[in-house]
Amino acid sequence: MTKHEVTSFAELLRRGIELQKTQRELFRDQRNLMFDGTIGLDSANWMRWIEIYRNAKAYDLKQVPFRRGMRMIAEAGAVRSADERKTLSENLQYYTGRGYDSVLLTFDLSERLEELEETAEMIRAAGLKVWIAYSGPEDLRHSVFVPPQKLEQYLFTLAGYAEGLVLGWRRTALHQLLQDRPFTDLLLRAARRGNARIQVLGESYIGETTETPEYTRTPMFHNPDGVSGTIVSGLGFYGVNVRGALSGVFAPVAGMERVALIVGSRPYHQTLHPSGLTPEQERRIKVSLESKFRAAGCTGTITLHGDGGTVTRSGVKVLTDLLNR
Repeated sequence: MTKHEVTSFAELLRRGIELQKTQRELFRDQRNLMFDGTIGLDSANWMRWIEIYRNAKAYDLKQVPFRRGMRMIAEAGAVRSADERKTLSENLQYYTGRGYDSVLLTFDLSERLEELEETAEMIRAAGLKVWIAYSGPEDLRHSVFVPPQKLEQYLFTLAGYAEGLVLGWRRTALHQLLQDRPFTDLLLRAARRGNARIQVLGESYIGETTETPEYTRTPMFHNPDGVSGTIVSGLGFYGVNVRGALSGVFAPVAGMERVALIVGSRPYHQTLHPSGLTPEQERRIKVSLESKFRAAGCTGTITLHGDGGTVTRSGVKVLTDLLNR
């Protein structure tokens, strides 16, 4: 090894140690960094995120009141074919006829923006409100640190179609990511630039996170000042003592507008196996759960179209919740 090579290696090592120190100081969720293969010294995108965190200025979120009584169905992805347009149209008609008034549109930047805009237009044409969420597959190897300017562009554009923004959904929700304030503020700024009156829902969750032991259920909250309300997640399945949970582990958010996440017959983590129930039986359970949460004081619901899990079609994993698949 030449003297130059030794010097270069030493410099690379020094920079690597410095980067690790910076990451420990700036990012709360170290688990995500361990699994994220896109970060490193040679990633210009990652350096942009570090600069965003270093230069962060707190965003003052002005509260927009939550529209009480919301019944949302989740979720729609970008339509990419005639078959998907047909499936989405049929599902929108089905849920409109059953009293739902909103649809959650999710994205992770793998889609073309035009596809998402078309989906938003289809939802609105069906007489439903659009809510949006930056999301992604529930896999820690899937990086949430996408090119920030592109993320801002998507949020800005889609907010123009939307009634509301969900701060955490699937990959960006508390069970997979503990959002730092600079990350959240980027979402908020971009969405509010696109729509100054967009409502914002935080998250109140009970279950596992990166900071809790495996198989433990611990309450955790992500509700920045100024949010319109909070999604109560980890409870929306058959057999839960709804009133007891809302007055117990979720007592800290009792004064907020609470929106219940409705899963169905079983807890979210058990939905990878067949329940033995027909779709109509599952639907009746979900409608019953919606009523229970409303009676217990929740002012809105978000109900999964499927069961939260995935099925394999032609060798590809597909969310059972997607309204366009």
